Amino acid sequence: MPPAEVTEAEIDQQVDMLMGYHATFEDVERAVEGSDYVTVDIKNVANADALAGEGRVIAMGAGHLPKEFDEGLLGMNVDETKTISWTPEVEGAEEASVEVTVKGVKERKLPELTDEFAKTNFGFDGVDAMRDAVKLEIESDKSSQLPQLKENRCVAKLAERLQLDEMDEDYEQSVFQELGQNFLQSLSARGMSLDGWLQANRLSSEDFIADLHRQANDVARESLALDALARELKIEVSAEDVDGEFERAGIEDVEASKAQFVADGRMPAVRDSIRRSKAVDWLVENAKVTEVDEAARAAVAKAE
Repeated sequence: MPPAEVTEAEIDQQVDMLMGYHATFEDVERAVEGSDYVTVDIKNVANADALAGEGRVIAMGAGHLPKEFDEGLLGMNVDETKTISWTPEVEGAEEASVEVTVKGVKERKLPELTDEFAKTNFGFDGVDAMRDAVKLEIESDKSSQLPQLKENRCVAKLAERLQLDEMDEDYEQSVFQELGQNFLQSLSARGMSLDGWLQANRLSSEDFIADLHRQANDVARESLALDALARELKIEVSAEDVDGEFERAGIEDVEASKAQFVADGRMPAVRDSIRRSKAVDWLVENAKVTEVDEAARAAVAKAE
């Protein structure tokens, strides 16, 4: 887990992000390096229509493209052309290949952070005041985000221990459908269609479905792992627990709603959800946590 207390490295990271809004990009006459912004023309050779285009700007090391793509660009010069190939990390995927021509290389430059710069551009009395404000913001974020982050990581670690010969296909498919319906509802609430979202994110429908299946498999494994933990702990669900679940949902007539759930055959799912929640509570309380300053680790890796 990230440290509960704010670290200097975390403040540095946030300050660097703020300074990034004032970055400039200068053309350089050298080969592509790991932190450059590279303008390229990309031609699809095989199975890479989504990447094809002219004048695309690639942020090296951003992680938005296959690592083989970034590695292939390293060391290329302006007007140089190369074929880059990779195999997507999807079961049954075919090799993808593109022809890339470098059209320009830019280096990102940050201005010097001084008291005057902090005052003029961010409205603080100086650098120290700016760092103090950033620290307060990070503290606020941590107080609201760390509990959920701990829960997510605990459950993910538990799922890694699940011993399963094979995933129940019907169960995985039910989770897949639920995730898909939730995502479509989210897009609809934002006034966006699935086709529009896929185009904006340069994703094919096949890639989207494959990624959704991976997510469904992860969620299914986590649920099964929590079920196993609940059985090990002999967790029970009382009538009071069920009533509390309906009351927290803001339902006025709890008894009528419970009767409808029973009639629809949905009450077992409610009990499963409560049982898993109790297992999560136990897991979070008893997990052994190692704190790691991820911002400091990232800074060291960047320096290397």
